[in-house]
Amino acid sequence: MSQQDGGAVWRLYEDVAPGDTLQQGDLIRFAAGQTPVHYGIVVTGDCDLDNRKHSRLVTLVPLLTVEQIICNCLAYDVLEKKSQELRQFCKEKLLIHEETNDSQFIALVKARVIAKDISEPDVEVVAKATCYGRSDLTLSEVKIIVETAGRQWKKTMEVFENQIKSRGDLLLLCPPPLIEEKPTVAWLRAIWQEQQDAIAIRTSEATERKGLRVAQLRSPFRYRLTQMLGQVFADIGLPKIDTNPLASELRELSC
Repeated sequence: MSQQDGGAVWRLYEDVAPGDTLQQGDLIRFAAGQTPVHYGIVVTGDCDLDNRKHSRLVTLVPLLTVEQIICNCLAYDVLEKKSQELRQFCKEKLLIHEETNDSQFIALVKARVIAKDISEPDVEVVAKATCYGRSDLTLSEVKIIVETAGRQWKKTMEVFENQIKSRGDLLLLCPPPLIEEKPTVAWLRAIWQEQQDAIAIRTSEATERKGLRVAQLRSPFRYRLTQMLGQVFADIGLPKIDTNPLASELRELSC
């Protein structure tokens, strides 16, 4: 889906009718206070909003840029899978005894980080990620961590791309028209709630509230989002079924 298809995916809100209300699929721009601009898509059902069954709480999923998805979500697969390599790197660079146990290692690294006693920037990045599980990584920091773990950045970016396409909890969309930040990926697991009164329907109300409605997902995209959300939280992780008996029976029937 190309960037030019945004108008087919999103409907911009221009005029607000007197009786207009918040709806499922609405895109909300949050920019209040010192918080960086971020976006959320309303996933509370229209029936709940209309019948006031939502207790004034509106449920949203974030709409993020690809870079944000990599830094806030996918990078932690690397941290987890390559934790031993990253710890070994820290031990060598910080001259920590090889036999140091995990709890001692974390304490020693945290002490060095807090004291600002790590002179090499790349080592500091890996040390912070290793002992804190950073939630505010930048793309350049992710690259440092990936390459420190012995993985090629280009190949890792290909892995990230495939994960976005196939994970099942990430819905790739077009960037909404007239939105400068170009968010394109809805992350269904990072669900959160806001008071309905915190969301402005009209621009005249925006200065007094945390969020402003700016666009809406068109059908069928908003229903696809809801369907995927249900699948993510209804999946109970059934064990794999051995299909060998089926294959042997089919071979017998084909004779």
